[in-house]
Amino acid sequence: MRQRSQRSGIETALLYATRAAILLVLAMPLMVRIELFFPFVVGKALYFRVLTEIAFGLWVVLAYRFSTYRPSRFVILAIFAAYLVVALLAGVFGVSFQRSMWSTYERMQGIVDIAHWVLFVLVASSVFRSFAEWRTLLNVNLGVSLLISLMGIVQYYELFEVPGYGFLETTRRLDVTLGNATYVGAYMLMSILVALGLLAQSYRDSHETATASAAVRRRRRRRDRQRGGSAGLFWVRAFWLSTVFFGLWVFVLSGARGAVIGLVMSVATLALVNANALTMEQGKPRAEAVAIASDRIAAVGRNTDILRLACHRTHVIDCKGLTLLPGFNDAHLHLAGLVRRLQDLDCSPIQAPSIPSLQEIASRRAATLAAGAWVRGFGYDDLQMAEKRHPDRHDLDIAVPDRPAWLEHQSGHAAVLNSLGLQMAGIHRETPDPPGGF
Repeated sequence: MRQRSQRSGIETALLYATRAAILLVLAMPLMVRIELFFPFVVGKALYFRVLTEIAFGLWVVLAYRFSTYRPSRFVILAIFAAYLVVALLAGVFGVSFQRSMWSTYERMQGIVDIAHWVLFVLVASSVFRSFAEWRTLLNVNLGVSLLISLMGIVQYYELFEVPGYGFLETTRRLDVTLGNATYVGAYMLMSILVALGLLAQSYRDSHETATASAAVRRRRRRRDRQRGGSAGLFWVRAFWLSTVFFGLWVFVLSGARGAVIGLVMSVATLALVNANALTMEQGKPRAEAVAIASDRIAAVGRNTDILRLACHRTHVIDCKGLTLLPGFNDAHLHLAGLVRRLQDLDCSPIQAPSIPSLQEIASRRAATLAAGAWVRGFGYDDLQMAEKRHPDRHDLDIAVPDRPAWLEHQSGHAAVLNSLGLQMAGIHRETPDPPGGF
């Protein structure tokens, strides 16, 4: 990449505009639109996609005019592109290409989201090339993380109302602007690791400077003076340490400590011996011992074979004949909710592609129930209905006028009741909105 003095005015303008759009994307975790149906998701997704498209448009012009900014042959770009192709093929041959492409309103993911991330990586890797430039990008991201950490501490201890974020309320597990404590934990963990990496890099550079030749030391001193000298490095390190300190604080308050335990344990080497290990392989269904390196099963076999792989740092556990399984694959499942929904009226788009069809099946279900019993349904999707809207109480009153009715949205985050149902639930025009909902 060329030096500043060699760039033309249009090149400089396009380059810095593209970089600005990329850096603004990093503020995405701060985006919350409380007036939206899914305030923690939709606002972030739209913000990210719009800025990514702007950055991509600017970069296309920049790369067309100046070949320096065209993509290099990075392996990571090829991996991202291959992932997008695989996702696209899976969507084409899957059950619902529309759902694969757009995901759902409350998730805002799908192939479209993956494509935007591919564009983000493509543009970022083309306009941020040197280590110093990437350090700037990472520092901006850490700045956002530090701000969210401070907001989380204010939220947890109810110190004061954060301007523009009056909806933040104290909770047992912090969610801050991400709406989910697990997301907060993962976000803080990554920020902590990045800050620690940059901090370690700065000390390595200092050591290399001390052991370098006199000419190299002079060049590095000139570079350091341009960056603010030792005083500037002191404040940058203080910033990294602050990010680590407050990030760990909020990480603990988020209740996601299991991620740290998993991170620490993943670097250990473990040998499980004297076990009844079920391998799930037809040709070799059982084994005596298992060796684990990092987070992977490295070998399965007899005790003597596995112990040969051990060293003084290996943690050896004697299973004493107990049965050992390779893992429990537990999907995200709400069992009680699943049972209830299997009993509820099926209001999916196949059964109810429009509000009249929804009224018809609700009316038929009501005729089979005892007097006063609730009509319960699940799975309607306003985005796939012909009317492109949610049903309301007036629609349900027509179909079920004499008994309470409750129809739940396919997301599980919304429901509509008829007038009798609202009355029995104690919901009326003066009922206040619940915290975080309406």
